[in-house]
Amino acid sequence: MKKLLLFILLSNSISIFPQINFSTEQIFVDERNTATNISNSFSADLNNDGFKELITNTKDNTLVWYKNVNGNLLHEQKKIVDNTLYLKCIYAADIDNDNLNDIITVDYFLDKITWYKNLGNEKFSKEIIIASIDNPQSVEVADLNKDGLNDIVVGSLNKDGVVFYLNKGNGVFTEGKKISTSVYGFEKVKIIDLNNDGFLDIMSLSEDNTIFLNKNTGNGSFEPPVYVAYIADYGSFDFMDINMDGFLDLISFNASNKLSYYISQKGNKFDPPTVIDNEESNFTKLCVRDMDNDGYPDIITSKSSILGWYKNNTDKTFTFQTVSNNTIKFIKDLIADDFNKDSLPEIVCLSTLKTEYSEREKLSYYSYNPSTLLYDETIIRTPLGAISSIRIGDLNNDGLNDIVTGSSIVMWNKNLGNGNFSSPYLLPTDITSTLSSEIELADMNGDGWLDIIASTQYKFEIYKNNGNEKFTSVYSIPLLSFRDIEIADFNKDGKPDICFTNPYQKGTNFGIIKNLGDFNFENVNQISFPTNYRFKPNRIKSGDIDNDGDIDIVVSSAETSSIQILKNDGQGNFTINTELTSISTNPIELADIDNDGYLDIISADSYSYSPRNVYWIKNDKGIFDPNSTIKTIDNQQSLQSITCGDLDGDGNIEVIGVSYEYYAPYDEKLIAYSFQKNAFQKTIIHNLGNASSLSRDVTLGDLNKDHKLDIATSYYFIGKASFFINTSTLSIEDVTDSNNNEIRIYPNPTSDKISWDSDVNYDITIYDQSGKTVFNKKNYSTSSLDLNFLNTGIYIMKFKNDNQSITKKIIKK
Repeated sequence: MKKLLLFILLSNSISIFPQINFSTEQIFVDERNTATNISNSFSADLNNDGFKELITNTKDNTLVWYKNVNGNLLHEQKKIVDNTLYLKCIYAADIDNDNLNDIITVDYFLDKITWYKNLGNEKFSKEIIIASIDNPQSVEVADLNKDGLNDIVVGSLNKDGVVFYLNKGNGVFTEGKKISTSVYGFEKVKIIDLNNDGFLDIMSLSEDNTIFLNKNTGNGSFEPPVYVAYIADYGSFDFMDINMDGFLDLISFNASNKLSYYISQKGNKFDPPTVIDNEESNFTKLCVRDMDNDGYPDIITSKSSILGWYKNNTDKTFTFQTVSNNTIKFIKDLIADDFNKDSLPEIVCLSTLKTEYSEREKLSYYSYNPSTLLYDETIIRTPLGAISSIRIGDLNNDGLNDIVTGSSIVMWNKNLGNGNFSSPYLLPTDITSTLSSEIELADMNGDGWLDIIASTQYKFEIYKNNGNEKFTSVYSIPLLSFRDIEIADFNKDGKPDICFTNPYQKGTNFGIIKNLGDFNFENVNQISFPTNYRFKPNRIKSGDIDNDGDIDIVVSSAETSSIQILKNDGQGNFTINTELTSISTNPIELADIDNDGYLDIISADSYSYSPRNVYWIKNDKGIFDPNSTIKTIDNQQSLQSITCGDLDGDGNIEVIGVSYEYYAPYDEKLIAYSFQKNAFQKTIIHNLGNASSLSRDVTLGDLNKDHKLDIATSYYFIGKASFFINTSTLSIEDVTDSNNNEIRIYPNPTSDKISWDSDVNYDITIYDQSGKTVFNKKNYSTSSLDLNFLNTGIYIMKFKNDNQSITKKIIKK
């Protein structure tokens, strides 16, 4: 009996005082690790699964690799090997004969050659320094003396020249032996058997664009360097047997920047260049691979600012094949390898694009599409810039909520389950955009797939979800200074419409775009405010303010410290109903805070240089009286963004906000306010410890299928996005009953249908945990409801008529 009493007391305690707790921050987007500034990339199988991974470095010189999952390099988050300083070249090979490819790098600032031992299980050791060398630029690895151990060759820009290191076993190397020097130094080395004697020779490119050859003597030494050719500035070179005489010929751009070949005379010397294409090229990077699996090697490079490859016609002539029509300014690095095991090499290209104001790099992966006979581009990495918005939604209908972020490019991270997310998938767009994007998610054409609505640089776009984890831009209009987007069915035709604010564009600073279906839309219907208001619309939210079944709009204006409430006539036409003035505002949200069945307004000042206010503006049955309904939640807090939801499953809505506090002690916070006993309790979920972002955004969604709302947030100037898993103890209030005993819902939890033991007609409304209405039916006459239209989760169900209002919690399995 004592144990039973203790259990009851504990249960009541948990029910009355549910705890709000979250995991530590988990970062899934970081601009420092997404921007380029790459030295070079390399492909190798690092986990012996038969697929080649991509190894590269990042803007902050972090050495990373992308795991290849069935040809997809973005399936998982990139894996960090080490935070290095100034990597210049990367290579991968088995250094210690354990059948695992290790990673070898050279650092031109710290003058060192380093390797990272592959420990298996996708882990690597800390750096192991092989040797010091002055300003190393290039590294290659191969067995030079045929002892079964991989040796290392390095090219240095300064006095050390070209040096090789013989492997003594277990990753220990002999002292370096210098085989070539030049007053200009060497920026590229390549190991290859040119005279077919079974021993690997060394080709090197000096900084004055001269190629030299050191022939392998076969006894662990090399002959003195001999001149081979003079090639184009910033050039590269590779080899193929052009005339099919059994000896590899040299492929490069000649001194006139024309793609050429140099016939080998049995590997001892090379003929003068023969031009393949008379067009001078500004891009002199190339590599050689058999691109069409016809048994003949082809040349991958560019022509007229277009990436492509020259098909080998087997008669010493070549035909250019386009890979991408996107204009590029400069190719910095180029790899061709079969990443998806279809016997057709994919291309990884690091290129520079010219923008109106600057240049921008991108690292792209091009794969051949046999359906279109073209190459599909996947951007692996490019500078993202500031992240202004973040949303959660299931984009691929796999039952797991993904995360979408808006930076200069809209991107999404696929939810892999168990708290793991993919690398960012970038939507097809102009990557030269410099302004961050505002985003929303909605099924705009009723096909069951969430589309992405975004304001990108100077335009508003809709990206259609094709249902295969691919998106296509299907609608675009030019608009300047887009500030906020809201999606709702304003005219009750079953199709979501678009509302936007554009405060600094005259003539179209606030409007509605009605959805005609199938991604066709009416022209912008501008909504004007009386001129005496001097009102500049900023943030918007929509919801049924007066419970008449129509979606109304609430608009804030930070410039005029006022909020406008626009009532909907049911046809999508709006009139200004209420103006709340002299209230510091910017971000707003709608939620039923006190569970009276009416949506209240949550508003906050976003001013970051001194503490301000967070307000609860109570909805008194569709009426907002500024003298009685504005209540202060917190008078020492400003917020950049607000969202609302039931974090602890107690049926009450929490207010969640993020702050940027540019005043002592300088901080950024993630905050939750719980409404209990007619007062708000403040919980700081996370604080950054400094103020760096300038702006923040926050959103809610269940990221791990535990029926609890998790939090995702973005950091503007930091260029970071992260999430916090909800570890709160949910209220264990009996979900089959409540304090109102008039209705019993069964079965609850349910996987499909619920019933209740009452034959009275009710107005029935169902809310999700964020407070959003997901079902609303007036004068509902039956005593059962099919819930198959709901996702799994916890919901609040309200029964209301003239005599009573009953609130129940239901769980959809």
